[in-house]
Amino acid sequence: MPTPSMVRPMPHRDHEPFILNYTLEPGAQFSKPQHPGDVGYDLHAYRPPASTEIRLDRLGQVVTIRTGLRIEFPFGFEAQVRPRSSMNKRGLLVSLGTIDAGYRGDVSVIVTRVGWNMALPDPQAPIRHGDRIAQLVFSRAEFPVCRHVPGLSSSARGERGFGSTGR
Repeated sequence: MPTPSMVRPMPHRDHEPFILNYTLEPGAQFSKPQHPGDVGYDLHAYRPPASTEIRLDRLGQVVTIRTGLRIEFPFGFEAQVRPRSSMNKRGLLVSLGTIDAGYRGDVSVIVTRVGWNMALPDPQAPIRHGDRIAQLVFSRAEFPVCRHVPGLSSSARGERGFGSTGR
């Protein structure tokens, strides 16, 4: 009987993988998932020249960080920019973002200083060229038919929103 550590996850596919075309600025990096079953592609900070740093010294400070990466993928998919836990640990919030199939510009990442982790050796360490700052995840996109209606059907939950199901 195999133990959980012996079982390798098998990806479920009901379709063939799509082709992701990409270009990189000189010195930019793009990392593919590191382990079988991983879905996140690492996004790296791109700072020409590579010696420049990004400092987020003020609480609430917001910066847009280029990656030097441009991507092309088929209609029917989207790319999502998602945070890396290592950035959150540093008190840096990576904003979620959606990249549509028709976009051809630089994949950039918005980062906000929300705090400092004083347990780290250098809580205000800058972001440097090549640092992994976010992840890129792909998913199928849905395209609903939208209808404007005079009212919505009732439901058990109704309009009870935030916190309506308890703590």
